[in-house]
Amino acid sequence: MGPGTQPDFLNVAVLVSTDLPPLDLRGRLRKIEESLGRVRPDANVVVDLDLCLYGSEILSGSEIAIPRPEILERAFIAVPLAELAPDFLHPVSGEALSVIAGRLHDESLSLRSDLTIHFSKPSS
Repeated sequence: MGPGTQPDFLNVAVLVSTDLPPLDLRGRLRKIEESLGRVRPDANVVVDLDLCLYGSEILSGSEIAIPRPEILERAFIAVPLAELAPDFLHPVSGEALSVIAGRLHDESLSLRSDLTIHFSKPSS
């Protein structure tokens, strides 16, 4: 799902706890992308790791935008986020992620329950 004609792709959301500030976390995500073969800019994306939300923080600048504006526009971003935290309120719109996902969801998006993995927080 997405603009233009492109092959099917998997889109997942991950919820993590971190002490890293948003720009540092995004930097780590970029390093992971590079280690997996991502070259920027690249039309044929191997992997794309985006920082969509950072708690209830709102950041707007030339380097980063949090929450990611596409959450309110694209089902393939909103739906996986809503699966993780349906009641979480979008910091800008104030809507629950489940409401956003419900408004955007369409039939071209299919969920792969066979790929769902649940991790628990490691014990200290």
